[in-house]
This record gives sequence, structure tokens and C-alpha cells, in this order.
Amino acid sequence: MRRAVLINVLLILIVLVAGFFAVRLLFPGQSAQGAAPRTVPVSTGSVSATVSAAGTVQSASTVGVNFGTSGTVKKISVKVGDKVSAGQELARLDATALQSKVDQAAASVDAAQAALNAVKADDTATLAQRKSQLTQAKAALTEAKANLSSSVLKAPAEGTVVSISGSVGNPAGSSSGGSSSGGSSSANSSSSSSSSSTTSGFVVLSDLVNFQVKANIAEIDTSRLKVDQESTVTINALPDKQFPARVSQIDLTPTTSGNVVQYGVTLSLNQVPEGLKPGQSASVQVVVAKVDNAVTVPSFAVQSTGGAHRVSVWSNGQQSVRAVQVGVKGEQSTQITSGLTEGELVVIPTATANTQQQQLPGGGGRVQFGGGGGGGFGGGGGPGGNR
Repeated sequence: MRRAVLINVLLILIVLVAGFFAVRLLFPGQSAQGAAPRTVPVSTGSVSATVSAAGTVQSASTVGVNFGTSGTVKKISVKVGDKVSAGQELARLDATALQSKVDQAAASVDAAQAALNAVKADDTATLAQRKSQLTQAKAALTEAKANLSSSVLKAPAEGTVVSISGSVGNPAGSSSGGSSSGGSSSANSSSSSSSSSTTSGFVVLSDLVNFQVKANIAEIDTSRLKVDQESTVTINALPDKQFPARVSQIDLTPTTSGNVVQYGVTLSLNQVPEGLKPGQSASVQVVVAKVDNAVTVPSFAVQSTGGAHRVSVWSNGQQSVRAVQVGVKGEQSTQITSGLTEGELVVIPTATANTQQQQLPGGGGRVQFGGGGGGGFGGGGGPGGNR
């Protein structure tokens, strides 16, 4: 009998001890004596909401230049990497046949002029016919001269040669290197301008002094974007530096891949890092909303359901739930427009508190996250597109 009682007592003790440690494991921020949960003070600072995306470095201007006529390449005057000025010769075709056509057309003009001069003034019918023949001969001469001039390829603008699609002795023409949409024709050559790396031409020139970054933004975030918004660009090859930029263009037509709809956004760099090259990968963050001197709390402290927002507040040894109004919502911090004042303590949700306890020394109590100047917990929005 006494042995049975002893066994029951031992079982009760085991249950109590197991329960104690279970409570400590599930609620590490509180001791058996009801110590304060882990909290963070309400602070003031700046809050930024950002939209993030991957991007690619591009030249601010790329132009593909083609011959304005067909022929055999006689000479290429540049090589890839050469810097050229506007009007500089890039290449030329064998102009023997073209020069012959100019000579023939000039001879036809002389003959038509002589025939006109031989007509008597009162022979109006013949006079009109000879004038028409002279006009046609002059038009043919103008066309022949234009073709001869088009056999010399010249740079339409200053830039750096990034590709040459041809070689001496091979045929070339106005469509060499591929067709170009949106190109403008001149008497000497045809060219197409673009910021895309797909620009084609017999010679392709790029501006390697001024760069921009092209990114694709999800359609849900496009309505938040505006031209001239502040942005930051991180070049993957230079991960330790961020470069300021501004939104310079938002495409009006989307691109669709599967069921994903995105809009292209172009960002102009305020500062071009040394060694930057077209085609390099980058990540961009566009600041779509920002407020200074705001009452802020870490975003993880705000619990939202539908359009309602609430936080847990620790005051006078008691924890209570309080409704709040929010403004700008960043990745790391959120603006509180009403419901809290600076210095109050908000409770860190249990899951977050457990994570922080593993990272920071000590048990429960107050946690500091970078002070008010940065908007609490680092200030503005962090990586990732915010909704």
C-alpha cells in the first residue's frame, strides 16, 4: 500500500516537472513568475515602401547602322572596341559599278539637254517631250549619286563599336545584319536606334558612357510607379555598393510569359560605376512611398486582418491589444498614424520573439532595433516588392 502511494507521488512530480519545462519551451519570454514579454519601443523616423525587381544594365543609346545600297564590302575602317565620332567612316562598298551608273546618268543628262537645245521654240509638242526627258535624266542622276554616296557607311553619332556583322569581300546591303524596325534612312546609310541589346546592323554603336538599367515589374505594382521616383541599383558584380538612380520611363505595353504580366521600367543611373558593362545583372529598388518623422514600429509587430490593424502593447505590467491606423508600410518598419505614441512598448509576436532570442543574448525584456532615426529596425523598406 505504501509502495503504491509512493509511485503515485512520483508520477505526479514527473507530470509537474514536464509541464514546467513545456511552459518554458513554449513561452521563453516569460518566467514562472510572469516576467515581461519581449518588447520593442515605438520610435520616430523614416519609413519607405519599395518595389523590387531584377534588371539588366544597358547602354543609354545603341544604334545599328546599315549601308543604304547593296554591294561587296571593300573596306572596314573600324574594329570592335573603337570609339568613333559622328560622321566618321566605318566601312565602304566596292563602288565601281555605282560610279559607272553615275557616269552613264550624267551622260544621259548631257544628251537630253543637247536634244532640248536643238528644238525650235515654236515646236511646242517636241519641246515638252524633250523637257520631260531631261527631267527624267536628272532624276536618274540624282538617284545614282545617292547610291554612290550610300556605299560609304558613316557613324550617325558618337559611340563605341560593339559589333560588326560582315567582312571584306562579302556582300552587304541595306538589310545586312538583320532588319531594323523604327530605323531612319538617310542618303548615306540607314540606322535604327534602341536601348536593347538586340539592336542589329552591319555596325552597331553603343554609348558606353551613359548607362541605364531595364527591369520588369509585376503588374500589381505598376500603378505605384511614377517617372522620376528615387531608386537604388545594386550591380551583382559590385554587391557591396548601391547606386542612386531615378525612374526615367515606364513602358505602356506589357510583356506576358505564361500567366505572368509585367511592365518594363527604365532607370537612369545618377552615378556610373567604373567598369560597368552592358548586359550585367542588377537588382533595383524603387521607392514608391516615403514619410519622414513618422511614428513607427517594426512591421512584424503589426497584425492585420482585412483592413483592420492591431498591435499588442505592454504597459504597467499588463499586455493589451490595441487597434491602430497605419500609413506607409515598409518591409521592415510601418508608419503608425494613430493609436500609439513614441516610447510605448509593443510586444514582439511569439514566433518573432523566439527567433530574436536565438540571435540576441539574454532572456526576456526590451529589444532595441536601431533607434528612431532609422524608423526602427533599420528604417525603410527592405528587399522584396511590397504590396
